[in-house]
Amino acid sequence: MTDYIKAFIKNNRFAFAAFLLPVLVMVLAFAVTGVYPFGSRQIAVIDMYHQYVPFLGELQYKLQEGGSLFYSWNCGGGGNFWCLLSYYGASPLNLLLILFPKSLLMEGVTVILLIKIGLTGSFMFTYLKNAAGPAGNVQDREWGWHTVAFAGMYALCTYVIGYYWCIMWLDAVMLLPLMMLGLERLIDRGEMALYTISLALIVFSNYYIAIMVCIFVLVYYPVMYFI
Repeated sequence: MTDYIKAFIKNNRFAFAAFLLPVLVMVLAFAVTGVYPFGSRQIAVIDMYHQYVPFLGELQYKLQEGGSLFYSWNCGGGGNFWCLLSYYGASPLNLLLILFPKSLLMEGVTVILLIKIGLTGSFMFTYLKNAAGPAGNVQDREWGWHTVAFAGMYALCTYVIGYYWCIMWLDAVMLLPLMMLGLERLIDRGEMALYTISLALIVFSNYYIAIMVCIFVLVYYPVMYFI
């Protein structure tokens, strides 16, 4: 079992590195700018502070204490929680909030943010490693630390840094490379599983950004088809 784990880590070391690189850069940025626990600042700004974190706090309460996911009495005279959940809280990674006590809600949100950024790098590395060439076959090319670097650039692109506080939008950015790889496999090999699952997760996680992704597919598909 130990040998299997060692072999798995060795074979996927670059994917793990693509996860860790952007996470470490973000943690370093938090340290330099004095974000908690390195200072008194926090990641919650603008609507994340006033809306998203309170909504996730209500989701955390329901996950830990029980309660209807369709309605909440903790907003004014009560309101439809299912609508809030479908837009702000549908990311599967939000289930990790069940592991954090109420007093550490902000820490839980920060961990989820870092995981999303890390997975964004890892998934982009997976796409760059397996992207099909002009002939529709997987390219036999070298890949390694330079691919990790490019994946890190995607994970820390201006969109992510500028809109990280819209944490519910990051799932689409995170899953987009897998969806693109799935689209290529669908066209080249007729394999539809990766494309279907990744796009379904994007739509489920946040339908707003999913609209943008679907428009991208509409434009990108004929390019890939004729290539």
